[in-house]
Amino acid sequence: MLRQAERPLIYAGGGAVNAAPTLTEIAERLDAAVITTTAGKGVVPDSHPLCIGGGIVRPQARDFLGQADVILAIGTEMSETDSFVERLTLNGQLIRIESIHGNERSLPGCDRIVSDAGFPARELLSALGTETQNHNTVTGSLSCAARWLMN
Repeated sequence: MLRQAERPLIYAGGGAVNAAPTLTEIAERLDAAVITTTAGKGVVPDSHPLCIGGGIVRPQARDFLGQADVILAIGTEMSETDSFVERLTLNGQLIRIESIHGNERSLPGCDRIVSDAGFPARELLSALGTETQNHNTVTGSLSCAARWLMN
């Protein structure tokens, strides 16, 4: 599913800290933009060209999230406090990796793995192989950051 995505996005929270270096490699292999929650800030370095930055409070980041066709949400509960909006608009297929078994927040079209982020991230990286995708995501993420700075 992630390999076939045309606009993949990684949404990383504080629970992804154990997967930080692996998550950066996954983003690079998939050419996936990365948005982090406040708690996930730094999981992928803010200076990385695929990193849109922390939080989806900004409308530009929410737009980017809404345009993704596959979203890998790792280490985040995707709670209202992450976005400060009632409902996130997710148009793509959602894959969640989270360590909280009791978090049953209803999200349509969601494939869910309950686990510490480190192990499934390493397995995913291995399954992706060494080939990298090119969706011109760097251009899009830099454009998103530029729109945010101009507003």
